[in-house]
Amino acid sequence: MKDIPAGYEAYNKKAESTWTNVWTKRKVKKHASEGGNIHVGSKQTQDIRVAVRENPSPACKGSGLGSAKKGGKSVKFGPNPLRRNAEPLIFGAAASLIIGILSFLSFETSTGFWLTFSFGSTTLIVLIFYESEFAQPYNIFFGHLLGIVIGIIFNEFFGISFITLGLSVGTTVTLMMYLKIIHPPAAANPLIALFADVSLNYIIFPVITGSVVIIILSVLINKLLLKRGYPKKWY
Repeated sequence: MKDIPAGYEAYNKKAESTWTNVWTKRKVKKHASEGGNIHVGSKQTQDIRVAVRENPSPACKGSGLGSAKKGGKSVKFGPNPLRRNAEPLIFGAAASLIIGILSFLSFETSTGFWLTFSFGSTTLIVLIFYESEFAQPYNIFFGHLLGIVIGIIFNEFFGISFITLGLSVGTTVTLMMYLKIIHPPAAANPLIALFADVSLNYIIFPVITGSVVIIILSVLINKLLLKRGYPKKWY
């Protein structure tokens, strides 16, 4: 191991591809410029061991990467194999919980229907692609709201046909882009409205109420269970 002074670009040819997957050159420079000393040791096997004395990069927190320094010993960066293998089970269980709660509210209470088909893919997005723009609460809520409103309008005024099915989805996609509320699962809402011949009440139950429940549960699961920073923004 050797000390690399702050501000020095810590790279070698052999380690570059592996290193880039952990921190980009820009992040290394930024961290160094803030006064952190970076230690780099390389092996023939392209193992990279990084220890940061002060303030490890936030990019490493909650990302499945080993911490920079633990118990005074440098730790090899890279995804934790155990966590990586368990993630599909964890995400599957979380998705089951979200949809299960919505199903319970729909079938075991008299409050109304809280579940619609497009919520399944919304659940996947907030768990797996939680950092993406279209996984944020603002996009989830208004994306679903826009999609169902457009679907109901087409259904009420034009009825179902191959033309209205196509135009309703196209209109939803266009307005999502203009309004910056892109949420891919919500593009299915016009189809749901037309095929199921839903009424205006469908806007409240399940679209608005269900979206709110998904947002609340997604925040709780990501923050408390998965220890991740979600949402990245509220609007």
